[in-house]
Amino acid sequence: MSKAKATLAALAFTLAPYSAEAQRPAPSAAEVRASARLLAMADERSLDTTFVDSVIARGPSWLRVQAVRAIGQVKGRERAAAVRTLIADTDTAVAATAAFAAGLLRDTAAVPALTSALDGPPTVRDEAAAALGRIGEPARAPLLNSLRARPSAAVLVALYTFRPVPIAEITPFLRSDAADVRWAATYALTRNPNREAAAPLLAVVDLPPAVGAGTVPRSDASDIRANIARALARTGVPDTLQPMARVALGRLLSDPHPHVRISAVRSLASYITVSRGLIEATIATDPDANVRLAAIQAAGPVFGPDSAAWESLFAADTSTMSRIAIVQAANQQGFLLGALDSARAGSWITDGDPRTRAVAASILIPIADTASIDRGLRFRQDPSPIVVRAALSALARSARPEAAARDSGIIIWFGTAAGGLDDVWARATAISGFGRIATGAMVGALVRAYERALGDPLPAARHAVLQSLAAIWRRDSTGFGAWADTLKRWPAPADARALDLARNVPPLAAWAGAPRPRRTNAEWIAIVQTIVVPSLQGTPLRATFVTSRGTIEVDLDGAEAPLTVANLRALATSGAYDNILWHRVVPYFVAQGGDPSGTGSGSPGYTIRDELNRTLYLRGTIGMAHAGPETGSSQWFFGHSPQPHLDALHTTFGRVTAGLDVMDALVQQDYLISVRVR
Repeated sequence: MSKAKATLAALAFTLAPYSAEAQRPAPSAAEVRASARLLAMADERSLDTTFVDSVIARGPSWLRVQAVRAIGQVKGRERAAAVRTLIADTDTAVAATAAFAAGLLRDTAAVPALTSALDGPPTVRDEAAAALGRIGEPARAPLLNSLRARPSAAVLVALYTFRPVPIAEITPFLRSDAADVRWAATYALTRNPNREAAAPLLAVVDLPPAVGAGTVPRSDASDIRANIARALARTGVPDTLQPMARVALGRLLSDPHPHVRISAVRSLASYITVSRGLIEATIATDPDANVRLAAIQAAGPVFGPDSAAWESLFAADTSTMSRIAIVQAANQQGFLLGALDSARAGSWITDGDPRTRAVAASILIPIADTASIDRGLRFRQDPSPIVVRAALSALARSARPEAAARDSGIIIWFGTAAGGLDDVWARATAISGFGRIATGAMVGALVRAYERALGDPLPAARHAVLQSLAAIWRRDSTGFGAWADTLKRWPAPADARALDLARNVPPLAAWAGAPRPRRTNAEWIAIVQTIVVPSLQGTPLRATFVTSRGTIEVDLDGAEAPLTVANLRALATSGAYDNILWHRVVPYFVAQGGDPSGTGSGSPGYTIRDELNRTLYLRGTIGMAHAGPETGSSQWFFGHSPQPHLDALHTTFGRVTAGLDVMDALVQQDYLISVRVR
C-alpha cells in the first residue's frame, strides 16, 4: 500500500465515529484528537490538506466548522475551490464559515457562490455579504442588486467598504422601519464621512425610533443618533449646511444617552470658533465622566494656548481623571499647567494618588530641555510600581546617547533598574531604555539583567535584553570586548521569540541551530478538553474582571478562539493583570487594558497568532489589541459600541454577560485590580 493510501486509510478509521447528523453531547477521544491537530495546524499556519479534507468530508458539524475556519485563518488558497463549494453546504454553520473563509482569502472567484448565498438562510446570507465587502470592487454589483431586491443590515454594512460609498442607494434605508437596517444605513454613510451624505443625515436626525427590531442585534436607537452626530463634524459637512449641523449637534449634546453626547461634543469641537461655550458647559455640568473627558480631550484646538482657560478648567474640576485629561490636553497645545510648572511641580510629583504621579512623570520627562533627566530621576524611589514604570517608559522614549553622555545618572538608573528591581515590567522597560543609550563596554549590566530574568515566570525582561543587545551591537560592536565571549556561552532557551531576537545578536549565532519549541500533542489535547469542549457544551470558561468601578463578567468563546482564551487564562493565573491601569479608554469606542506595564507599550514579551472568527464586534465584545497581524499578546479591549470595521481584523474571544454599566463607567487610568478565569 502506498504511503498516501495508508494515510487515507488511517484517517478513515480515525474519523469513522464522526456523524454530522447525530452529534453527541461530548466529543469522542478521536474527535478531541482531530480538533487538537487542527488547532496545531492553524497555529503553525500550515495545513495537512489530506487531513483537513477528511475532516470536512466525515466529521461532525463542529469539527467541519473548525477545519473550514482553519483554511481561512491559514490563508490556505490551495483549498479555495473546496471552500467555494462549501458555501452551499446543507449545514448552515459550515456554509456560513465557508463564506467567512472566502472573505479572509479575498477570493474573487468566490463572488458567484457568495452572490447565490445572499438568497440563503440569514446566517449564511450575512456572512456572504460581509465576505463580499472584504473582497471589494468585484462584489459591488452583487451587493447593490441584493440591496434592491432583499435589503438587509448585513448588505448595508458591507457597502461602507467601497469608494465611493453608494450614497444614493443607501439613503432610502435611513427611514427603514427595521432598527437594524436603519442603523446599518447610518453606519455605512458615517463610518467614512462624506459631505454628500450630510443632507440626508440631517433630514433624519430627529426621526422617531424605528418600530421594527430587525434580525441583527447590532445596536439600538442611540447608536443611530451617535453615528449621525459623528458624521456632522465640520470636515464632513458642506459650508452651506454647517449652521444647520451645529444646531443639530447642540440638540444632540442634550441627548439622554451619553454615547450620543460623546459623539456630539467631539463633532462640535471641530467648529472651533463657535463651540467654546458649549464645550465649557459640557465639561462643567455633564453628569457622565466619559462625556466630560471626551469634551476635555476634544477641547485642545478650541482653547489652544489660552493659559487662563486651561487653568480655569483645572480649578473647576477636582476629579483625578478630569484633571489628568486637562493637563494632557493643555500640554498638547504647548502649555504646561501651573500644577506642573517648575514652581509647583511638587504638587503632582508628591500627590497621594500614584496615577497622578505617573501622569506627572509621563508629561514632565519628555519635555526637551536639559532638566528632563533630572525630572525623570526624581521618580526612581517612588513606592508605586505604576509610577516607576511610567517614569522609566517616558525616560526610555526620550533617551538619547548624547543625554547619557551629559549625565551619567540616567545610565546608572537604567543599569541598576535593569537587574535590581523586583517588578519585572519595570525591569523590562529599564532594559529597553538602557539599550537605546549604552555602549558596548556597558553590556555587563545587560548580562546581569538577563541572569536575573532567567527566574521570571514570563520572558518580558529576557526579550528586552536581547533587543537591547542587538541595538548596542549595531552602534558599537567593537566595544563588547570580552562580553561577546560571555554571550557565546549562554545556552539557547526553549523560547521561539528569544531565538528570533537572537538572530540580530551575532555572538548568539549558535542559537540558530536550536530546536524551536512547540506545544506537544498532549498540550493541544488539553486545550481542546479544557477550553473548546466546555464552550461546545454550553459551559464556557468565564472571566471576572475586577475594576475600581466594579466587576465585569465575561463568557469566553473557547470554541472560536481557544488559544486566545488559553493565553488570557495563563496571564491571569500568573498575576500579570493584577493592579494595573486601564491605559486607554476612548469613550464610545473601546476600553483597552492588559498591558502589564500600564504604559500602553508593554507586553509579556511574546506574541500569539490571530484567531479570526465569525463573532461580530458588538457592544460588550472583547477582542485582542495588536500592532498588526499576528502581533497580539496580553492587551485586549471591550467594545463600547458596534464596530463592524474590526470584524475579522481583531480576534474576538468573548462577550460581557454582566457589568456593561461598569464597562461604560471606566475612564482612562482607572485600576484593573485582577482578572480571574474559571
